[in-house]
Amino acid sequence: MNSAEVIFWIVCFVIFLVVELAINGLVSVWFAIGSLAAGIVAFCGGPIWLQVVVFLAVTLVVVAAIRPFARKHLNDKVLPTNSNALVGKSGVVKKEINNLEATGMIEVDGVEWTARSVDDTVIEAGATVTVESIEGVKAMVKNNNSNI
Repeated sequence: MNSAEVIFWIVCFVIFLVVELAINGLVSVWFAIGSLAAGIVAFCGGPIWLQVVVFLAVTLVVVAAIRPFARKHLNDKVLPTNSNALVGKSGVVKKEINNLEATGMIEVDGVEWTARSVDDTVIEAGATVTVESIEGVKAMVKNNNSNI
């Protein structure tokens, strides 16, 4: 056993874990596990070439085996942000929406947005609309009272 090699792999293990905890994005945990395996080989007296091979092999196997599962199950709580959070919300027309004249303004959650009608109907000021989608900087809306 070469204690310098064991210490090297322990230091690598700790550094990769600290980076993983700081970033919290499944970035370096794979290398930490590979470092731990290589450290075990070093502790058992394995040559440096074997330590490097074990480090690379374990890292690749862990990435291939666990990363797809982890990405699928750990990132399933993506919340819509910014403009995507507006889709489905109701707003009030502040300036008549007329696609032919390229006019229209709505207010949603206290923020004004340029708006266009999804079905090309003219929607008068004061009407309540629902945001169907966001296209660029424009809210594409549907008149809530279009059935009347």
